[in-house]
Amino acid sequence: AVSELDRAAKKGVIHPNNAARRKSRLMKQLNAK
Repeated sequence: AVSELDRAAKKGVIHPNNAARRKSRLMKQLNAK
C-alpha cells in the first residue's frame, strides 16, 4: 500500500505531502493491531 502511494505521488496523482500523511496514518493503523 505504501509503495502504491509513493508511485501515485511520483506520477502526481496525489500531492507528495498528502501521500506522506496517508502513509503515516497507515503505519499507525498497522502498528495498532
